[in-house]
Amino acid sequence: METTLWEQLGWKSSSKFIPENHDENVLILDNFGCGYGANQMLYQYISSYLYNEIPVCIISSNYTLSHYIAVLKRIGVNLSASKYNKKLYFIDALSVVHSEDFKEKNSFQKLKFIGGEYTLRNMENGREIFEKLEEIGEEIGENQKILVVIDDFNSLEVLFDDGYSGIIDLVHYIRYESNKNVNVVGICEKHEALNPLVECLGRAFETVLEVKPLLTGRSDSV
Repeated sequence: METTLWEQLGWKSSSKFIPENHDENVLILDNFGCGYGANQMLYQYISSYLYNEIPVCIISSNYTLSHYIAVLKRIGVNLSASKYNKKLYFIDALSVVHSEDFKEKNSFQKLKFIGGEYTLRNMENGREIFEKLEEIGEEIGENQKILVVIDDFNSLEVLFDDGYSGIIDLVHYIRYESNKNVNVVGICEKHEALNPLVECLGRAFETVLEVKPLLTGRSDSV
């Protein structure tokens, strides 16, 4: 019997990415700058976990918290519903330069769906992020599953003094040192200069999804 890629992944259709398996670690590879498609896939993972009342902690070196709130609302997540209370956590890992450019003017602590908002700066490696995740895990509860979202590995790597090794160490800490029930979903660019990082990360994830451009005359409109 013929099956589609989406059925093999446990997703309902190709028109909207809806992961039904919440027990896997997923690396999303952005090939040739297909950032929009990779990001949309990431957002659907976030919304699916939240919909199933699984807390999500986003670690971002690209965007502020307001960006993710706006995206989730745009794709139909009713964050004001009681099921989302204290389900969204955010670690702001923007560089100092970017953090000044995108400085938030609003406090999100009063929003019921925000479990916690944290800022980390001048990190030497991934250990500081891991320790903050462990603190968040303690607050959420020992047996509660958590989705950790890393958006994205490339931007985060620039912030670490030890570069690629800091990224690999961070994934290792989360996957193998944490005593919490954690899944990881993250984005990484794929091109020749990043092959060593991609290969190392690929070995740490059960599922690797690669987003590629369509090589047809209609590619620009897709």
